[in-house]
This record gives sequence, structure tokens and C-alpha cells, in this order.
Amino acid sequence: MRNLRIFISSSIIEFEDERIELNNFLQRIKPIMREKLNISLIPVKCEHIDDRIEIGGKQNVYNKEIEKSDLVIFLFGHAAGDYTLQELEIAAKSFEEKNYDKHICVFCHQNPYKSKDESLKKLTLALDKYHILHITFSDMDTVKLHTALKIISLL
Repeated sequence: MRNLRIFISSSIIEFEDERIELNNFLQRIKPIMREKLNISLIPVKCEHIDDRIEIGGKQNVYNKEIEKSDLVIFLFGHAAGDYTLQELEIAAKSFEEKNYDKHICVFCHQNPYKSKDESLKKLTLALDKYHILHITFSDMDTVKLHTALKIISLL
């Protein structure tokens, strides 16, 4: 059986409900993936990582989880937090080293290229640097559909 680790990244507060909804979706399709495709989905959210105090801080633990992941999903809203931008850089560099092609999904509530927010401008620089496409979403069904399509493309 092949494991498929999926890290879900976003601003901790802004997208808490969306991370829960996406995780619940992945949990629902998990038995189907196992039975039909012999794939074990392993969704990872920062809330699932134990809350022990770590040397170097919790972000180092999250970054290591991202490096171990096969797919990383990012949710961005009206701004892009420094840690989430750092996670995007970590994922892009890690996947580049593994020769993984586009194992990153970036979902934005608004088009970051049209935003005046400085943090979203930083996001566009990272998207351009690593040739990552983003998907603008207004509901979680869009995120779930594109996540499912990305998982299928990785098989």
C-alpha cells in the first residue's frame, strides 16, 4: 500500500473551519482510496501535530512535516502570513529537490495578482518564482474538487 501524505497549510485563525472541512473530506474519501486504489491518505494539519514545546519552535516541526509530504495544500485569504509563505517556500524547494512536479495546490479567496496587500504581493513573487498556479475559490466545494483532482493526478 502506498502512503500519500497531504499537509494542509493556512493562516491558523482565518481558515480554521476550512481546514477542518477539507480534512473531513479527505477522511471520507480515505476508505475508498484504500479499497479501490491501494492508497492510504494521511492528512496532516498543524492541529494534529503534538503540542510539545520544541527546540527551535513549532514552525520547524511543521516545516519537517511539509518536507515529508507528497502534496501540500495552501489556503490564502485577504493576506498571506509570514509562516504560511515560509511553508510555501519550504514545499517548493523540497519538491524541487525530489523532482516532484507541481505537488502544491494554492487556493486564494481573491486573485493575489490584483491585490494591493503587501503580503499577497510576496505570495505572487513565490508563485512566479516556482511556477505555481493558484486557484481562486469562493467555496470549499471548489477546494475539495481540485484537491481530489490533484490526488488523482499523483497516482
